[in-house]
Amino acid sequence: MTVPYERTRALRFGWEFLVELQEADNLNNDQKRQLENIVRHYPTNAEIEKWAEVDATAHLGPEKKPIQSRLPLTAQGMKRGPTTPSERTCALRLAEQFFRDLQSAPNTTANQIQEIPYVLRHFPNATEIAFWARMDANSAAQNPSSIPWLAPEQKLASLD
Repeated sequence: MTVPYERTRALRFGWEFLVELQEADNLNNDQKRQLENIVRHYPTNAEIEKWAEVDATAHLGPEKKPIQSRLPLTAQGMKRGPTTPSERTCALRLAEQFFRDLQSAPNTTANQIQEIPYVLRHFPNATEIAFWARMDANSAAQNPSSIPWLAPEQKLASLD
């Protein structure tokens, strides 16, 4: 069973791994394009940290300390703009699939193959992401002043 602080850590590891992959020279053009589209809407460490603060006790656990990032909370020079909650939801789903595809890609380095299981160990799957989005939408419906972090996906143009 995955507890909330492990899930938060997995999201942060996912962000850090995406940033590292942007600097990798082994990815082909299609992988680079997918990566750019995911990073555009994937939550940064700062956003994940803010989201986890909503209920820090639940996310960090009673005796856990905040996660120490290997990277700055935001990466410099990234192509990022406004992101809607539904675009963030889609980016999380695409990231999970990208990591799984990268695991078996012939151009993946040994270091990347070694890091992927750590990223995916507690990374949310599509069902969990959809559940979070519904819960977030329900919370926003009950309290209109709350700002949703995720939202059910709408009919969006594919990020691919």
